[in-house]
Amino acid sequence: MKVHFAMILVSALLPVACGEATEALNAAKNAYSSVSSDDQAANDLYLDDAIDSAAEEDTATESESGTAEETKEDLKAERLAQMSAELLKRLDADASGALSLEEFLVGPEKRADEKEMDAEKLAKITEKMTEDFNKFAGDDKLLSSAEITELLKAVAPRVGHHRKDKFPGKREERVKKTAADLIAEFDKDADGKLDATELQAMQDAKKAEMEEFREAKGKGPRGEGQGKPEDSEEGSKASQSHGGPKGRP
Repeated sequence: MKVHFAMILVSALLPVACGEATEALNAAKNAYSSVSSDDQAANDLYLDDAIDSAAEEDTATESESGTAEETKEDLKAERLAQMSAELLKRLDADASGALSLEEFLVGPEKRADEKEMDAEKLAKITEKMTEDFNKFAGDDKLLSSAEITELLKAVAPRVGHHRKDKFPGKREERVKKTAADLIAEFDKDADGKLDATELQAMQDAKKAEMEEFREAKGKGPRGEGQGKPEDSEEGSKASQSHGGPKGRP
């Protein structure tokens, strides 16, 4: 009788337990998707602000009132790791696992193109971000994932100063708007958030955009021009004057 009662009790409770577990898993999945969408938006904003702030006077310090609050969430270890991985995915043209200076600077060049920045502003950004690169790149003149993370941490004061000056107290508002824009573009199942598959599709699309920009600007894996010198008009003329490539008839 006791065994029979126990079996009945287990049979009765099992669907409830399974239902609760399924509900918990779904809730966790939904929460993860929502957080991932917001984190992705925040990551994109931080990377954009790191570029834009490079054009401004470098007077920001970590102790400046209010600036640390503007970047506090962005400096969490998991967020820095995400941003480092994103930069490598988008900019590492030769899949070496590290960024050369030429690869690193394609990011600000593309943003300048999108924002129609004038040459003077782009020159300031390029100069400052070259300094950033040289400060953290190793002896191999490349930025590893760990070095990218350190660079992102180091530029936080100027990002905070930029935000305090241009968008005071509007970080959350900007994150929500950016997240909404990402969801509108990549939420294929129209559930109001980005799941792991949609986030991956977004990353792939951004990488493809970067590759198209690089190709349009004639930049190879290390920022070199596409094609050989003799493929250009000048190279062709030079080859003809010397009887062919490398002077051979």
